[in-house]
Amino acid sequence: MALLYQLIIFSLHIIYYVQTFPSSLTLGFLGPTNLPNSNTQAGGHPALFAFKLAIRDINNRSDLLPRTNLNFVSNNTNSDIDTGIIDAFWQCVYGNVIGIVGEYVSVISQSIQYVSRYYKVPQISYGSTSSEFTEFHSIRYPYFLRTTPNQNLESVLVAHLIASQGWKNIALIYTTDTQMFHSAQLFIASAQKLNITILLSTSFATGTTNLTAQMETIKQSQARIILFIGTIADQQVVIDNSLIEGLTAPGYQWIGIHAKKEKKKSEKG
Repeated sequence: MALLYQLIIFSLHIIYYVQTFPSSLTLGFLGPTNLPNSNTQAGGHPALFAFKLAIRDINNRSDLLPRTNLNFVSNNTNSDIDTGIIDAFWQCVYGNVIGIVGEYVSVISQSIQYVSRYYKVPQISYGSTSSEFTEFHSIRYPYFLRTTPNQNLESVLVAHLIASQGWKNIALIYTTDTQMFHSAQLFIASAQKLNITILLSTSFATGTTNLTAQMETIKQSQARIILFIGTIADQQVVIDNSLIEGLTAPGYQWIGIHAKKEKKKSEKG
């Protein structure tokens, strides 16, 4: 529902600056809606469905754009940088969109913003959490908005969540890519301030499938609260390995901070 209301506000913001009431306007949607992967399942089909519902809701209301019909175009990016750039160009130049909703993955949203910024087309993301959008908003991403908090804030908030539950001892497992490593360090710093003891901190390279060694060290730490920081795809690997090692039995509590992962060049279809 948050996406629906943000989209409504976004549309009205645009109309306010256009200062006219055209008979029709077009919004663009960019997201992963084809490949059977975690990005499509979590940030593709659900988001496109909500987007279409928002368009229908706006057109059915008499208090929003009463003399304007809102249309839309959508393109499947498959969370691929090159495809995202081409689709953003098409929507801005040939689709005549007044705004773009998308993308789900931060690095794809960044590439789309370079195009939408050039054509001065606002972009609102429903899933991009990179802190870059906050740190360099006025310089690199002046036409970018989002409905999700940045990754840095998530790390701090999770530390406060753990403290609020009275959990004093935890284990931490994270992936070693730059964004996740930075998020892990922010969490560790916040945990120390809140007197949370990290009994074990272990990591692995994204894409690793055998986490036997990491799971064994977590078990040996005797931690019952376990925090994972990484991509959704890597989270599935963690779940599979934790099941094997018995780390999901009653008494264990897992918490996750997720990031989306762009599709590699070798995965192009």
